[in-house]
Amino acid sequence: HVFLLNLKVLNYIYKLDPMLEDRLGSVLEVVSRTQCQKARETANQSNAMTVKHLILPTKEGLKKIAVDEILVLETMQLRRKVEVLTQDDSYEIARTLKDLLEELPCYFMHSHRSIVLNTRRITEIYVKDGYHQAVMASGEKYSISRNYVKNITRAFQQK
Repeated sequence: HVFLLNLKVLNYIYKLDPMLEDRLGSVLEVVSRTQCQKARETANQSNAMTVKHLILPTKEGLKKIAVDEILVLETMQLRRKVEVLTQDDSYEIARTLKDLLEELPCYFMHSHRSIVLNTRRITEIYVKDGYHQAVMASGEKYSISRNYVKNITRAFQQK
């Protein structure tokens, strides 16, 4: 049946497995990387260039920012906006974090539910009092939720 349905079986679940959580985590990471790779391949096949710039509204009009200059995307809870932080400036835009993430390359990853980091601009990851923190190129520190530590750390090591 697996061959007829063209399923890609990565693993199986045995509910009494003492290593179940670790195995599930590694399988989900493989699925995530595979999906990201497929998205890139699809974009390349349709001759679509990867997003190199974002157009952000400013008080004076619109500004084109190179994606690689972006350090952090953070939701602003009270205003229902996303703050885009670069080395030199910050911009508020009325879009969702989810929508922005779909446009950005795969090296932009959640470090927290409301924070997305450019893993290429992380200069250091350290643990303080049992909590992981990422230091960005600007020197700012952002906490990394334990749900995202493995992905962020792996992306940081591969850059």
